[in-house]
Amino acid sequence: MKQIHIIYSIAVISLQMFGNANICSAKGIIPDRTNQIIIYSNLTEAKPTFYLIFSAKPIPATMDRAQLQSLVTKRNRKDLLILKMHGKEATKPGRFDYFFGTIHDPNRPWNNGDDFHWQDWENYSADLWDNIAVAYEPPPNKKFTKVAINHIVIRRGGMRLFDSRAKNSHPNKHKILFPVSKRNLWPTTDKYPLLCLGRLTRDFKSQFYELRGDILKMAYGDLGQTDKTKYANRGHAWCSEFASYIYRANGIDTPDPNAMDVHWKNLRAYFEKNGTVYTQREVSGWSNNMKRKLIKPGSIVSILTHEGKSTHTIIFTTWRYNKGKAIESYTGISGCNKGMVWAHPNLPLPPLNWSQGKTDTEISNFDQKCFFGVPDVANKNADRTCYKVTH
Repeated sequence: MKQIHIIYSIAVISLQMFGNANICSAKGIIPDRTNQIIIYSNLTEAKPTFYLIFSAKPIPATMDRAQLQSLVTKRNRKDLLILKMHGKEATKPGRFDYFFGTIHDPNRPWNNGDDFHWQDWENYSADLWDNIAVAYEPPPNKKFTKVAINHIVIRRGGMRLFDSRAKNSHPNKHKILFPVSKRNLWPTTDKYPLLCLGRLTRDFKSQFYELRGDILKMAYGDLGQTDKTKYANRGHAWCSEFASYIYRANGIDTPDPNAMDVHWKNLRAYFEKNGTVYTQREVSGWSNNMKRKLIKPGSIVSILTHEGKSTHTIIFTTWRYNKGKAIESYTGISGCNKGMVWAHPNLPLPPLNWSQGKTDTEISNFDQKCFFGVPDVANKNADRTCYKVTH
């Protein structure tokens, strides 16, 4: 995951990763980012054949042979896509990498546009990556054996959706464990057994990104998402629209992104009336206990970007901390960051001496636009979590 380098200058966070806040209109996948599924297996075949199944809905544990073959060729459902992955040699012994986009493997057998062009992702449901399953096609006349999948990694837009190799959460290095199923994937006469990753993917994101509460689980459910029309049917920039969509879906009546532009002003006004607003400078001076107590997971953060010319809305995830040291940064998630829903690995609070040398106007502008908004009902069970999970 790429790091975001953030520097506080004159009342500003300079974020190079954001791009133009008014040009965030992508759909499907973003081809110049890593869209990848890696399968680690006990297979010794030089070029095995897998089927990767993408679905907006949960997938059953098996699929008919005829149904699978039909969907590979016809692709007549927009909520379900099956891709035949074939003709690729192992990157390393037992490791098979499959990419979706134009910057990786442009001339490899399955991915050269003959089977499926990356732009075709735009024709399918925005939620197609929510439920992914793997099936295996043995070579003709090969006798029955077992197919064990040892690990699977899924990345969309460079964001990690699933990684069974991960041992620790990203922000604060809590222990996690996500082994994939050891189910035998060898097909029978009529059925293909599937390794379904939908539930595991949701559980992985919850533990890896340290998610607490329904707001964050829903927001990270769209990690890597590029279709702004899911969140609003109007406007161009959609960071605040994404946040408001997530809030409204969880019963918090923030401004309606389909009725008006959502921005820092009306979000701040909402929280001043229906919650609490804290300036970022104020929060910087708090003790660690106060930061944990008053800024709950799922709160809103408004920051300045592009040399102070723009604001960006983020949904707060968790504090980053080192034992015995003051908390100085946090993680979050936002829409419309380079055209997608992006997980921010490290966002700093302004330093305590930030206001030195600043004019009253600069300080006032910063405090108005850079704040935490905490709704009255944000994540009441935020402190109830367990990071070590065994499946």
